[in-house]
Amino acid sequence: MFVYLLSSFGYAISQEMEVIRVVDNKIVGNLGSDNGIAEDQQYTIYRIMPTGPTSIGFATVIEVKKRLSVLSVVQDETGLTVVSGDILIRNDDHHPELGSKSSKHKSLPEAKSSTPYKGRIGIRGGIGTDTEGGLVGCGSLSYLVPTYPNPFEIGFLVLSASIEEITENSYTYVSRTDILATSLYINYLFNYRFSPKGLFLVLGTGLTFVDVMWEKSSDTDTSLGKSLPDGGSTQSDEGGSFGILFQFGLGYKFSNSVNMRLEVPVFYINDPPGEASSIATTFVLSIGMRFK
Repeated sequence: MFVYLLSSFGYAISQEMEVIRVVDNKIVGNLGSDNGIAEDQQYTIYRIMPTGPTSIGFATVIEVKKRLSVLSVVQDETGLTVVSGDILIRNDDHHPELGSKSSKHKSLPEAKSSTPYKGRIGIRGGIGTDTEGGLVGCGSLSYLVPTYPNPFEIGFLVLSASIEEITENSYTYVSRTDILATSLYINYLFNYRFSPKGLFLVLGTGLTFVDVMWEKSSDTDTSLGKSLPDGGSTQSDEGGSFGILFQFGLGYKFSNSVNMRLEVPVFYINDPPGEASSIATTFVLSIGMRFK
């Protein structure tokens, strides 16, 4: 599945690269022929300023290797020197044929007033477990807010989990808690940056409503309440309650469209029904996609 996702978004990756070296007005970019880069492709150069990404010039691909590409720089009226870490965005209205050997550079387009880093809608799905080894499933819809220096993510999360715990005193008891949590959250994405690939950290919080179904049963203890057909007894309770969501995790960007995360959503539930715990800790591995 990972291979399929990466191959599907190869074109998106080729549209954006990062400057890794500048020598004699020539740029060395971090992408090459493996990413669909070709000679005569034209790129706009962006600098991440305190006020946000700003266009500082243009560049044209003059040489392509397997993992690197070389571009010739054309500055605009800003007069800023290109440095490592600047971002190159391919101009969508210029699509030369791959493998072209023409050395004549076409005229460069005028700088656009808007930057490519606009808010983007994304979806995410994942599975995981809890502290007792139960099954967890989740899905979310989010909006990326491109704030400087790191973006925020505002979203809606739905998570379902089943937690089972066995305790032994004079009798053996099985406690089962099923939760369905719907949450509004905000995450801060550290080191997310606007380059196509890289590790980033997730730290967030939110307001959640959790529907809880709790049950405790024993095959030998008959004092819990409702009798079981084969002996023993059971008691149960259910209800919904508001709470707080805390989450943190580690992510990796395959591109500006696809990323994978390992997150730890922790739910604090106010006055849960029965003997259900007020804290539910889960571990989720998920894949997310963002749309332009």
